[in-house]
Amino acid sequence: MGWIGKNGSRMFRETETQGLPPPEIIEIGMRLRFSIQLARSIPFERMVKQVGAQSDAILLLLVDSPLSSSELADALGLEAKTGAFKRALKALVDQGLIAYTLPDKLTIRLQKYRLTEKGKAFLDYGGGDHGK
Repeated sequence: MGWIGKNGSRMFRETETQGLPPPEIIEIGMRLRFSIQLARSIPFERMVKQVGAQSDAILLLLVDSPLSSSELADALGLEAKTGAFKRALKALVDQGLIAYTLPDKLTIRLQKYRLTEKGKAFLDYGGGDHGK
């Protein structure tokens, strides 16, 4: 492990101390990527800070039924699907709060978004300022 350097060795020591699996080292071109597993998932309190007002509105709109991105944009009063809107949808999917209704056909025009169990729990928890 001498080639990793002082900070790299520290990563291995810390993960061992915390009872975590050792970091995974992946070579990408002329670079190395170190992946370290978290001891636990990110708590809802921290996730709440990462979800913005538009994302909160999207979650609330999906409570009753799945909606397409166009339907969501219309409901939010957007004239077009803005970059911020698209980023909000992607962030919600990445966080597992919403999911595609047709996950094998992401570009089909019938594609809709639905609230996941994690998304429902997030809303029940009081994500943002809209606790139920």
